[in-house]
Amino acid sequence: MGIEPEFNMPIIDSILTRFLQEVQNKSVRILNYVGEECVIEMRRNGAYNDQSGNLRGSAGYITVVNGMIQSQFIQPGEGGQKASALAHELAQQHPTGAALIVVSGMNYAAYVESRGLNVATSAEQLAEREIPKLLRQLRNADHI
Repeated sequence: MGIEPEFNMPIIDSILTRFLQEVQNKSVRILNYVGEECVIEMRRNGAYNDQSGNLRGSAGYITVVNGMIQSQFIQPGEGGQKASALAHELAQQHPTGAALIVVSGMNYAAYVESRGLNVATSAEQLAEREIPKLLRQLRNADHI
């Protein structure tokens, strides 16, 4: 007399698939939220004189899951075009997993940062602080 399972594997697979999809959707929402906060941080606290508006205009983000862009916030204009090109190039480096890519698309952003002026550093620090905290909250939630 053996033990006979009273469950259906396709139903269990379906439940797990829906659960994982919900976790992914909520994780992407967290990344989008932090991405928006990073762009706000970059625009508000950029410690430089932006004569053309292109440097602040090149602040943007995209979220990527398994190599596919899920969402993006890129401004129109020259700065936005450069931000989009850079973000899409960086997205190719993330064929698996999830990633938030925050960019300042102008090629002189690193030069401005090297002069001791904040362009993206404070946004990077914000992301490094907030993403783990928000993902921990998601993991500790009673329900997803």
